[in-house]
Amino acid sequence: MKKTYLTLCCAALLSSQATFAEENTDNSLEKITVVSAGIEQNINELSASVAVLNEEDLIGRYQLSVADTLRTVAGIHVSNSGGLGKNTVLRVRGEESFRTRLYVDGVELTDPTAPQLTPVLDDLLLNNVSRIELLKGPQGLIYGADAGGVVRVTTQETGEGLSGNIAAEFAGFGTQQYSASLNLGNKTSGIMLNVSDLSSDGINAQSTDVSGETDGYDNTTLHLKGQHQFNEQLGLQLVIRSTEGETQYDGCFDNTTFAPINNCVTESEQTSARLALQYRTEAMQHSLGYAITDVEKDFINNGEFGFGNEGEIRRLDYQGWYQLGADTISFGVDFKAEEDVLNSTDRDNKGYFVEWLSERFDNINLNLGVRYDDNDTFGSFTSWRGGINYLLPLQNQQSLRFKATWGTGFRAPGLFEQAYNDGPFAYGDAAGLQLKEETSQGYDLGLIHKVSANTWWSLTWFEQQIEDEILFDAVAFQGYLQTSGKSDSQGIEFETESTLSNGDKIWFNYTYMDSEDQAGNQRLRRPEQLANLGYQQEFNDGQTRWSLYAHLEKGAVDIGNMPLSNFVTVNGNIVWDLTATLTAQAYINNLFDREYTEVQGFNTQGRHLGVKLALSF
Repeated sequence: MKKTYLTLCCAALLSSQATFAEENTDNSLEKITVVSAGIEQNINELSASVAVLNEEDLIGRYQLSVADTLRTVAGIHVSNSGGLGKNTVLRVRGEESFRTRLYVDGVELTDPTAPQLTPVLDDLLLNNVSRIELLKGPQGLIYGADAGGVVRVTTQETGEGLSGNIAAEFAGFGTQQYSASLNLGNKTSGIMLNVSDLSSDGINAQSTDVSGETDGYDNTTLHLKGQHQFNEQLGLQLVIRSTEGETQYDGCFDNTTFAPINNCVTESEQTSARLALQYRTEAMQHSLGYAITDVEKDFINNGEFGFGNEGEIRRLDYQGWYQLGADTISFGVDFKAEEDVLNSTDRDNKGYFVEWLSERFDNINLNLGVRYDDNDTFGSFTSWRGGINYLLPLQNQQSLRFKATWGTGFRAPGLFEQAYNDGPFAYGDAAGLQLKEETSQGYDLGLIHKVSANTWWSLTWFEQQIEDEILFDAVAFQGYLQTSGKSDSQGIEFETESTLSNGDKIWFNYTYMDSEDQAGNQRLRRPEQLANLGYQQEFNDGQTRWSLYAHLEKGAVDIGNMPLSNFVTVNGNIVWDLTATLTAQAYINNLFDREYTEVQGFNTQGRHLGVKLALSF
């Protein structure tokens, strides 16, 4: 599969909830979010645990990939296997990546060829991203009963007139990225096109490869979003996204001798599209959308084609809400079809949900929702979520908020998981084992203290359990096994942020987590402690901005209870507005060149510098 610019035709869709209200303050407690219920809500009034990174945050915590940027959020851990573009796993409060849903401008980025339908984080770069919202825990009622976390990414919005941007970026390990965007719009319509091309020599992915060769990565992404407003109430929204990637890595097998080799390449194409029609007034909203995601992958070993795979996900969804005085009723239905071409398997799922949200009691926000899923392979399931947020006003602009949530969910075995057990490579206990669904439940309790208009801190206790968890046998490689009993992750998240009188911002978060499997052993690659500390400053009338932040991980283990590294990395970033249209940026990652291991047997990046020049018009 050679890298080409893809020709795309219309058939796509932007989620009806992808338009955000303007923020009227820099205070993180006043940000508007839609990730929890698909309705614009003040984050300060939510019972659910939600984190929002706006454009200022993304600049201050700049990384090439979205996953590396999300490391700075409390309760989030990322494991990378060998550098940029390699297998990347994001865990929300200790739960596996395949329990997290990922959306870009309303388009779900899920790999249907992956064993467990994982979000496509390996190829998701920060270029063109303006905002990220993250919902923690089993609270994703509108996204599916298996959503144990939701990451919602928004790219640059369309605007009136003709405008654009071109940028060139050069970083360590032979990395270079070029991007261009073009916007055209008027008062009723708009279209935004962004194209980026990244190539990197990379690092030596596996520590067992003593040759010293590097494993590179290439990524070409085209992202198109458009909208048309027929009148004040009725609008049409469109998103098309296509990514071509080529990843070199170590640790595959020769096609003929089946001997382990380090000359391995994966070529991938992912095309996602979504089209939505939305009708909205002050008291109600209705939205209907259709989306399709297609992924193709070729695996090449020692320069020869080994095998390929293709998968597709199609989704038709409707969501509506009515505001009835102090109450809001949200409801919806979604139909989802999954197909795994390699194993000739497919599955349909129908989901229906309704949620009540209320502000009828002074200083109290309530929500209670139920979801019913009908899976054509595993039958029907009912899941719930509920929450309360109580405000206690204090003197001198201070306040206390107490909040609590509870939710349940389930995850049906992936098409690949069952097909592997039914295939020729499974043996022992996994051979022919018919997997059943996992079930989950979780709750959190939180306290938020607003100290002043510009300072706050919060403390959250969380606990999540997975019953009948499905795991791949990483020791004997028998196949996919179903554990008995419950795995458990529980802990605390502490966060604080303060904007000083001179406009400087300081932020800190700390997570302690005790994560155990069914046998009482620590779950793999879940650090007991995570922490981030950052400082951001503007000067020269806001034309120069710099930031510095440190990231800590401590107390993780891998297969065989092997301890992983305890480490701290420090990253810095500075941005200059040279003119009204020309911006320069320089950054350094892993300032003190710390050596550490996130996944046993895989290398990580040392100290590296980067520079970026962007011209807007």
